Order: sequence, then structure tokens, then C-alpha cells
Amino acid sequence: MTDVLYIKVREDHRVLSKSCHIAIGITEGGDREIIGFMIQNEESDTWSIFFEYLKERGLKGTELIIS
Repeated sequence: MTDVLYIKVREDHRVLSKSCHIAIGITEGGDREIIGFMIQNEESDTWSIFFEYLKERGLKGTELIIS
């Protein structure tokens, strides 16, 4: 499961809104685990970067995509 949430961060004495992409996996036992997360300046084009990051960490495929 993947989702994005927006968080406020302090950077260079300013408060900025950044997107935090999160991937959560479900184990065979039904437990949820955070597979990875990435904080970016904007949401556009970061999904492909995020999925490439997950692929490099060993993600082999997805079973369900809901948009």
C-alpha cells in the first residue's frame, strides 16, 4: 500500500510543506510493515522516483493498484 501525506518542515529558517511518500507491506501473518518512505519537495514525478527506490530495495511486483 502506498500513500502520500504532506508535512511541514523547517528549512533555512522557513516552514515548508513537503510530500512524504510511504509504502506499507503486509506480511504473510497479516502484520503491516513500513517498506520505505521518501520526503520530496513536490508530489509530481516523485512517484516514479519512489517506485524506482523501492525496486532497488528488492520490490519485485505489486498485487493490487487502486487509483
